[in-house]
Amino acid sequence: MIDPQELQDWLLFCEDNHTFDPNHFSTMFMELYLAPLSEKDKQDLALIFSHVSNSEHILEKMIRMDARAEDKTESEIIELVNSDLKEMRQLINSQPVLDAIDRGIAEEVKNETHFEVAVDSDLNHQFIHILSDFFVGQLANSNGKVRALSNAFYGLASNLHLQWALTADLLNTDINFNHYFELYLIGVDYAITKNGAVVMNYRKITNG
Repeated sequence: MIDPQELQDWLLFCEDNHTFDPNHFSTMFMELYLAPLSEKDKQDLALIFSHVSNSEHILEKMIRMDARAEDKTESEIIELVNSDLKEMRQLINSQPVLDAIDRGIAEEVKNETHFEVAVDSDLNHQFIHILSDFFVGQLANSNGKVRALSNAFYGLASNLHLQWALTADLLNTDINFNHYFELYLIGVDYAITKNGAVVMNYRKITNG
């Protein structure tokens, strides 16, 4: 659920009756999915996004996050990862990262420790840093409501790529982050290494 006080603060913020730092709302969605969404939760989400332009798709995504998405085949997952990498490639200005992306998918790992090694690789850090810089620049030119919501999106799962996939709908960008959102829904993540993308299917590990 959404804390009633945070919802009230958000409405005051949107109606220009009170000034809040955008970071004030970083926990607004943090406990939203601890239980299935109620009708009241859905109404609160609709109310929150009604104060922000171009947020219809985000509301749809937030509702979808409440339900278990159908599993995808290995080929469908590969297609989603490659499609996301193709979009992210447009933002990359590092030749080593570009070379790694162009190598495609290196492997699908089944061990979380192995995946964390890939996440912690220098190239993946460069990849994330470049994308972060892009969003910092985009948000610098956005209004306080967009910046506040972006902070709240990060609070959902402490996942930068998910934050970007939701925030992108509010920004003036042609980069498509929806592929990553679809990966997130089915429990899939990836990281960039010198050999290419390393893919982790958390749902597959959970289900054995």
